[in-house]
Amino acid sequence: MRVAGSVLAAMAFCALGCANHVRFLDVQEERLDTLRIDTEYEIEGGDARILSSEIQLAFFQIDHFEDRTEQTTIKFEEYTPYQPARELYEVPTGLVSVPLSIAFNALRVVSLFYIPGDMVEGYTAWTYAALNPFMNVESSERVVRERIAVTDVEKFSENRRVRTSLIGAPVAARYDLGTPEALVTGAEGVVTFHLLDVVSASMGPRPRKLYVTLEKDGGEGVGHEYFIRRGLARQLGLARRPMLIVNGIPDDPEALGEALYALDQLGFPEYSVQLEDEIVTRNQHDAEFLQAFRDALDALYASSPDPVQEGAVAESAIEP
Repeated sequence: MRVAGSVLAAMAFCALGCANHVRFLDVQEERLDTLRIDTEYEIEGGDARILSSEIQLAFFQIDHFEDRTEQTTIKFEEYTPYQPARELYEVPTGLVSVPLSIAFNALRVVSLFYIPGDMVEGYTAWTYAALNPFMNVESSERVVRERIAVTDVEKFSENRRVRTSLIGAPVAARYDLGTPEALVTGAEGVVTFHLLDVVSASMGPRPRKLYVTLEKDGGEGVGHEYFIRRGLARQLGLARRPMLIVNGIPDDPEALGEALYALDQLGFPEYSVQLEDEIVTRNQHDAEFLQAFRDALDALYASSPDPVQEGAVAESAIEP
């Protein structure tokens, strides 16, 4: 009678609960999200007032990121789907398991709890679940997990700045309202150019400012303006005509010789020599052209006074 009463009490207690619920399970995950907040561009190099005829500028892209670390807690419910057909063999099995469950509990007490409690309690729970006609016993093969809640909590947030050299970026340089000259940054995001490279037919007789802009996505990403000292501005204005000859009449050796000589006399000797080397390299297979080009240069320099020789003559004329 006691056994029967215990069985009935257990069945009533089990019927009050969730018939197929097994457990709730919380799973925590951490997620790192990176968000680009802003992008800006920067130019380094070059003084606000240009004193030299050669300029070197470095271009950088600066990205601002926000790194967010969020902890997501997902609450799962695990249960075994109820299938009434299984009760045809679970209930009889549970009736047989009741006395065995009572015996295991008694044996654990007699053995001074030597037998593991998890094993005995698990068998007892399985026995009473089998007795309940409204509950299937728990089975690892039939457990279903369902997500019932998701909670996001922000744990950490940090802003960082990444500076990258702009390699192969398009750059434009111009004087005042003149036509922009297209340039490209090199392997380290650096562009080096001579002021005469930017001379154009549309520039004024005395340029006052040099504008350098970074062309980005069809528009100007960043721009700087540089003031040109007066003496250099006058030299650039006078160099406009010989530079137009160099860029526009590449097949006239006499005109090219006159243009290089004029650039030399205006104070750009290094650039004049550089252009001479380029012309010689470009026409190395045209002996007639090179001879006429060299003859034109020799005639011009031969007709001009030698400043070194003039200085020596002047010194010899001074009486002690």
